[in-house]
Amino acid sequence: MQSELNEVTRTLLQERDLFFISDEFYKKFTYLLLDVVVIPKEEFKKHHIYNSIHANCCYEVWGIEYDFVIVVQAGWYEKQSLNFQKEVLHQQINAGSNMIDNHQLITVQYWQSLDSDEKTKLIQRYDEEVDQVSSLEQYFEKWNGVFPDYHGPNCFAAAMYGVTKNEQVLHEWMHQETFKYMLERNNYIQTEEIEADCVIAFCDDRFQHACYMIDEQYAFNKSGQTFWNPWHVTSFEKIRNDWQDYHYIVFKRHN
Repeated sequence: MQSELNEVTRTLLQERDLFFISDEFYKKFTYLLLDVVVIPKEEFKKHHIYNSIHANCCYEVWGIEYDFVIVVQAGWYEKQSLNFQKEVLHQQINAGSNMIDNHQLITVQYWQSLDSDEKTKLIQRYDEEVDQVSSLEQYFEKWNGVFPDYHGPNCFAAAMYGVTKNEQVLHEWMHQETFKYMLERNNYIQTEEIEADCVIAFCDDRFQHACYMIDEQYAFNKSGQTFWNPWHVTSFEKIRNDWQDYHYIVFKRHN
């Protein structure tokens, strides 16, 4: 199990199985959960091991409605009665878990039962479709349409790669304050006009998205932090439409 997690490849393999349940389910089946770890929602959200970036993105935890999380070793689910398995499955479907394959839970045991082609197809079904736009600049064309091997690299890091051309930055999971300070260190100031080498940040009360302008029309972009979101070149008009509920701020380098 651990070797696949350490490989440089996209995988849905987890350290443990996670099952997201409601308070009603918890009370109904407490007697079947006596010897397993069940974590309340607020504690799970702060748990750096169970709620890792890999687990968070594979399950898409941000879109799940739940009150508790059952955390168990591989094989626990498959050892339960068929009736209880169905109850757990329905909970995951109703909650909105992403780790489901045609009404089959993608548990550690299920994932390991698949061959490499089946795993690849299962991963690729969620791949974001992006514009087929080429860039004349090799810095961006090299990564255009490339999916990262792991979850984490996000829009702020992609924008700062445009600024720095440092590939190490490209692979970071960058938060908004780190992004803001890095803009400042690179002498970026707020402006009005969009031009080449600008960074554009979409905001509400905080920065929610950012992209790097290659020229006045096209940008280097990453739509999200998952490995289903590739780095890509696209039109600023497309990005603006995707983020139309937010206002944007333009930053340019002050020489």
